[in-house]
Amino acid sequence: MKIDYKPFKMKHYERVYEFWQNIKVLGMSEADNKENIKRYLKKNRNSSFVALNGSEVIGTILAGHDGRRGYIHHVAIDENHRKKGIAKNLINLAIAKLKKEGMVKCHIFVFKENKNAKNFWSHTGWTERTDLDVMSYNII
Repeated sequence: MKIDYKPFKMKHYERVYEFWQNIKVLGMSEADNKENIKRYLKKNRNSSFVALNGSEVIGTILAGHDGRRGYIHHVAIDENHRKKGIAKNLINLAIAKLKKEGMVKCHIFVFKENKNAKNFWSHTGWTERTDLDVMSYNII
């Protein structure tokens, strides 16, 4: 199997969105609709990636920054392709892009009950922040 890593472009959106819907632990919302992802990718050019096996999406990462900090979202790997280094490769690509953009720190949001994700992130050098809680406000 040959895995290709490509910058996430809007031409991938339909396949990526369908892929995300099949990932049980991925939190999907209105923020993931086509127009919002288009805006995100335009603002954060070439820092998000897809892993492809032929034309099949088997992994994704959304990455961007606000000018101060980097943020990673939707790191997802197809269940049949996990533990093959795909997530690490996607993360390395995104981090390299964020570093090139001048970011020195990056954050990821992980659901509290997702123990597998917490273990993965811990084992790849990420540190859990216990001094912060995330709060959200619906503008619309």
